[in-house]
Amino acid sequence: MLSANHTLFIQIANFLVLLFVLNLLLYKPIRRIIAERRQKMGSMEQVVAQLRERSQKSEAAIQDSVVQARKEGFVQKERLKGDAHKEEVGILQEASGAVAQRMTEAKAELDAKMEAVRRELEAQVAAFSKDLAEKVLGRAL
Repeated sequence: MLSANHTLFIQIANFLVLLFVLNLLLYKPIRRIIAERRQKMGSMEQVVAQLRERSQKSEAAIQDSVVQARKEGFVQKERLKGDAHKEEVGILQEASGAVAQRMTEAKAELDAKMEAVRRELEAQVAAFSKDLAEKVLGRAL
């Protein structure tokens, strides 16, 4: 059976000394290291959160600039289309005016030639009429 003698108190003292030494040499350093690790992890998580937030802001800014650039590009494209259309209309009007002027000149030239041919034919008709009358009458007129 168990008896309570002086060795029990020595064992209790030995246990308490061992507990104190282990606490001093093993448990406190491990707790300190774990606390430092928690602190570092907490600060790293804060840094990660800040970097995520910054990257999200940068991504949003980039998206906004892309949208803005597309809008500006579309506006510029439409403006260039409008300018090109105006220039096209101007060129077509100029060409149309030139064609109309050439048509007028050609018509005037054609009218002048027709008038010249008509006068020549009238002169020839008079000569032919005289020749025909001479032949029909059989004498000179």
